[in-house]
Amino acid sequence: MSAQELNLLHRDIKPGNIMLTWLPSERFQVKILDFGLAKFSQVPSTQTLDQSGSFLGSIKYIAPEQIEVEPLDQRTDLYSLGCVYYFALTQKPPFAGDSVAETMTNHPAE
Repeated sequence: MSAQELNLLHRDIKPGNIMLTWLPSERFQVKILDFGLAKFSQVPSTQTLDQSGSFLGSIKYIAPEQIEVEPLDQRTDLYSLGCVYYFALTQKPPFAGDSVAETMTNHPAE
């Protein structure tokens, strides 16, 4: 919620970037880690590409607009979080394939 209030897009929500910690109150707290690809953005902005033209992020949890190099907003992280929830329930990613290209194709198009 704090990141959303600041218009901060994480852009790499995946199971490995989520940590649960137990509090003294015997409740747990969810923490999102690794803001290395995060970006402050008041308006939708496009996906960052590396020097070879490849996009950054985890292909099994990446939103379709990241694959298509279209403008990103808070819905991008919500899509990835939905993929993480699916993984938490089934112990397998929602969109997988035998190759990166096949995994990209298995994500639904907008």
